Amino acid sequence: MEEAQLLIEQAREQLKDGDFLDFLTNLKKSMLTSIMAVLRALGMTPPETDNLLRLYLSIPAQYRPAIGEPEFEIFEYKYGLAVYNMSGAVPLEKEFLESSLDLAERVLYWAQSLIRTLAP
Repeated sequence: MEEAQLLIEQAREQLKDGDFLDFLTNLKKSMLTSIMAVLRALGMTPPETDNLLRLYLSIPAQYRPAIGEPEFEIFEYKYGLAVYNMSGAVPLEKEFLESSLDLAERVLYWAQSLIRTLAP
């Protein structure tokens, strides 16, 4: 979980520096790391995917965070636009950047809490 936390901290610095693509990439990596840690804590092998929604859906329903599918869908969609938009024609909205940071922090806190709960 330290890795996920460190990625969020790096993302905050990248946001301050205006490095939006690395900011979003580190947030996504943090969320992937957090969810995979939970799956391992549940004794499951995480599927090999970098799609947050697919990974989220692999979590047994009773352990899923209070974060819903639409939030992951929106993040994946806008992240994809940002990464594949080389011309900069699609501007990144401040609200999306802020909500992405909030989403990553919520996923991290959920994972930390659940892993503590599952620990013997």
